[in-house]
Amino acid sequence: MAILHELLQGYVNSLHVEGLVNHQFMSLINTEELECVVEMIEKYFEHVDGILPELSCEFDDSEVVDDFFSKVASLVHEIEEKSTSIGAEHMRLACSGLIKACEEKNKRK
Repeated sequence: MAILHELLQGYVNSLHVEGLVNHQFMSLINTEELECVVEMIEKYFEHVDGILPELSCEFDDSEVVDDFFSKVASLVHEIEEKSTSIGAEHMRLACSGLIKACEEKNKRK
């Protein structure tokens, strides 16, 4: 079991070094019971999986309506919040960039 723990710790450290997770995720891994962390990650994926079909529908519509960018930004903001809470830094940064782009498009209207 100690070997598996070391392998997991090494993998998580590499995710941190690559910028995929931040210090908040590292704190979760180090302070929480592993089962709780797994449950938190599963809930994160369930929530994001629930938002992605909505986001996909917005992009699949052949017609861009007036509130398109607002709707997209709102959905992406939900993902950003969940990513922030769990320490998914790479996803948070991607969401932040998309939200900014949507806001810029809204300003140009």
